[in-house]
Amino acid sequence: MEVVTKNNHFVLQADTRELQRLFNYGQVTSNGMIYHYELAGPEGADFTLFPSKEHTPEDFTKACEELRTDHDVVNIFTGAYIGEYPIPKEPPVWTPEQRESGFRNIVARRAFAQVENIPLCDLFTASTVVQIMDALSPANKEKFLSMNALAMVDITWKLVEKMKHEHG
Repeated sequence: MEVVTKNNHFVLQADTRELQRLFNYGQVTSNGMIYHYELAGPEGADFTLFPSKEHTPEDFTKACEELRTDHDVVNIFTGAYIGEYPIPKEPPVWTPEQRESGFRNIVARRAFAQVENIPLCDLFTASTVVQIMDALSPANKEKFLSMNALAMVDITWKLVEKMKHEHG
């Protein structure tokens, strides 16, 4: 990445390889906008969003809101890229079997990996999803696997919170 000057402003510019690396590390918002961050001080980090040509101003606003919700944000900047944007705007849709094997593979290999619309799922999350999956009845497991991976994780954490409150 390099800092370039555009219209008398400094802009962080990345190429396809650098954007792919950021994506592989999970630095992508839920609407598919890749970002880079650097520690700005004790209050948090500076973020640079790299919108693709297909991202709308509304997508940019949503990405900013998501970053502010999930991180300690000092500033948000817009970056530029050269080359191809490495990911499609819409994440791929997986089959229920692919979702299940994706989470199980993370647990078996003990390594981060993509599961559908989760660019980089961690071992703890995948393990928790697998435990919930294994505890469900066949009918409920089928319903659970029919959801996208992000929805599965969301429901998993809600169930974990509910169990914490019920069992102390």
